Amino acid sequence: MTLRYLDLFCGIGGFRLAAEQFSKKFGGLEIVGSSDLDPLCQRFYERAFGSEGLFFSDVNNIRTDASDRNAKGLIDLPEFDLLLGGFPCQPFANIGPRSGLHDPRGILIFKICDILKSYRPKLFVLENVQKMRNIEKGETLGKIVAYLEEAGYRTHILDLCASNYGVPQQRRRIFFCGVRRDREKEYSLPLPR
Repeated sequence: MTLRYLDLFCGIGGFRLAAEQFSKKFGGLEIVGSSDLDPLCQRFYERAFGSEGLFFSDVNNIRTDASDRNAKGLIDLPEFDLLLGGFPCQPFANIGPRSGLHDPRGILIFKICDILKSYRPKLFVLENVQKMRNIEKGETLGKIVAYLEEAGYRTHILDLCASNYGVPQQRRRIFFCGVRRDREKEYSLPLPR
């Protein structure tokens, strides 16, 4: 069985590289589209991975049920099973004002939720900084999980450190892993070792 995936906020391709390495070893993953707003990242990503699948810059240009259905210039996504995305961390990181969901970049999580509601992929994996846990005494993280759950997904939070997985740095990240509620029996989430 092949899972078709969408790579949002792709940067220079961290999720894409992992997906390709997984697919070389086990098979079963196929890219359908990628998105990043940064022109330098876009150029690097295309050089690194080629032009397979749809590429667009701004996730706000994706047509969702929350969009004006008659709006011109919006992108209709192809069918996909897995949404991957490292949504902007600047509003949640220790450096800066830590505005969280009050920052225009922070509210892009709502666009992800609109995409999940509209396209209904079976699974998602999102990533962000671990310090998100502390904003507004944990309320920001709770709101994000609530939005993902409201979109129809059982959401699991994994707080992982890169050095525990062979990466030579102490870098903590939160991963939001979601399974669409009607597919929970089909897809179980293995816990990290």
